[in-house]
Formats: sequence, structure tokens, C-alpha cells
Amino acid sequence: MTPMRTMRTMRTMKARSWPAVANASTREEENIKGFKQFLLRGNVLDLAVAVVIAAAFGAVVTAIAARRCAFCTSVLEGAPRP
Repeated sequence: MTPMRTMRTMRTMKARSWPAVANASTREEENIKGFKQFLLRGNVLDLAVAVVIAAAFGAVVTAIAARRCAFCTSVLEGAPRP
């Protein structure tokens, strides 16, 4: 390809892509508005609270299970209790 042909191709590509770029901001704004509406529904907030509670509960269960396993291991080995 010659440099002139490349320049011509770049100009036509810019001309073709310009309307899509101009509409991108309005599409982006619509997507953001829709996302905000989705977030502000009560179900999403309930889900977020449930995830936080589940994570805390999982940490408590893991700690208790680790303590029990350490206790059982120490009893079987005859070592002092932790």
C-alpha cells in the first residue's frame, strides 16, 4: 500500500466511525442510568447484605472447625491442648 492510499483509508475510516463515536456517549449515559436503576432496587441491596453476612458466617465456621480439628489432633497425639 502506498502512503497516500493509507492516508485516504484512514480518512474514510474516521468519517465512517464518527457517528458511532457521537452516539456512544448517549448510549453510555443510557447504560449508566439503567445500571443505577438496577442498583437502587431493593433486591440488589438485599443481595449485598446477604453476601456480607454469608462471608462473616463463613469465617466464623472456618475458625470453629479449625479449632475443633486442632483439639482432636492434640487429643489423639497426647499433646497439650491448644
